[in-house]
Amino acid sequence: MEVRVRVQVRVQVQVRVRVQVQVRVQVQVRVRVRVRVRVRVLVLVRVLVLVRVLVLVRVLVRRGAVSIIKIIGGIDEDAYGKFSDALDEYGDSKPGIIDIELYSEGGDDLVALAFLDRMRLSKHDFRVTVFGYAASAATLILAAGAPGMRRVTANAWVMVHESSEETEGSTTKIERWAREMRRREAQWCRLLEIYTKRDAKFWAELNARGDTYLTARQCVTLGLADEVI
Repeated sequence: MEVRVRVQVRVQVQVRVRVQVQVRVQVQVRVRVRVRVRVRVLVLVRVLVLVRVLVLVRVLVRRGAVSIIKIIGGIDEDAYGKFSDALDEYGDSKPGIIDIELYSEGGDDLVALAFLDRMRLSKHDFRVTVFGYAASAATLILAAGAPGMRRVTANAWVMVHESSEETEGSTTKIERWAREMRRREAQWCRLLEIYTKRDAKFWAELNARGDTYLTARQCVTLGLADEVI
């Protein structure tokens, strides 16, 4: 009888060990399920936030929200590239007002013509404001702003003059270059006639005097700007 009792005790011990192993496996499975649920919740929250941002952007576009482009420094190819890229980002599907903050000592008159055509072909209205100084090629960007939206700050100066460029070579080459420069100057004055209150002859005579500095009030008088702020 003593031997049978010992055998029964050993069997019970083995069964208890197996039960403990099964409990551990169940606990691990539960932990994994909880982790997966948390990840899904976080992803859902991020999606909801993204949807809210997209809705906000759409509302701003529908309301014609104002965007700002700053043109600071020379009017050159790099400046035009950044300006063109900015307009591409805004697109033309929802026309609105784009503010141009302008501070420039001038630059390439041909690049200024590229600015002009990009503005002319856009469906947006450009509100141009001169801060401090705008000279030479930059004056055309000011003049090309939307009617009633061309502004010059009270302490700013605007400078106009003839187109200038350096060259060298034979007499024939220099004479041909001079003719081309006169053609470009005539085109420039015709454009100013379109955008201002004075004719091309007035601008040609004014430019021929050399560097002419205009106050904010004079810009309004001549039609380069609409408002002093």
